[in-house]
Amino acid sequence: MRLRLLTAALAIALVGCQGGLPGGAGNGDGTNENDCPECDFSGQDLTGKDFNNANLNRANFKGAKLQDANFSQAKLDNADFSDADLTKARFEEAGLNQANLTNAILNEALFNDAYMRGVNFEGAKVEGADFSNADLLNAVPVPLDLEGAKTEGATLPEVPTDQAAPG
Repeated sequence: MRLRLLTAALAIALVGCQGGLPGGAGNGDGTNENDCPECDFSGQDLTGKDFNNANLNRANFKGAKLQDANFSQAKLDNADFSDADLTKARFEEAGLNQANLTNAILNEALFNDAYMRGVNFEGAKVEGADFSNADLLNAVPVPLDLEGAKTEGATLPEVPTDQAAPG
């Protein structure tokens, strides 16, 4: 029994997680084995992992490989995805308020109905990404460059009149 506890503690420490391990499932009691607020996943290969409905607020995914990962309905407020590869990742109905997506690769990622107020998109690649009906109010930089992405029904940041393109 003691060996199992030590093994579990070591596995959690190696993943940088205090509340659960990536790839787990819900517990049926309102908690989720993927819940891991403030965890450090930086630089890890988490391709295809399922973080559906997980609490990952303030988690660090800097430089992580997250292609095809599922973050649908996850809580990711203030999470750091800078320099991460999120190609084809899913964020439908996720909360990403104040998240850092600086220099992230978001090509073909799905952000439908996501809450993304104050997100930093500086240098992010968004070719083919879908932000339909997403809330991007106060996202930076302004004006937000989402060329090549779908934005139908999205709430976009207001461009100050001194930065608006001449009409």
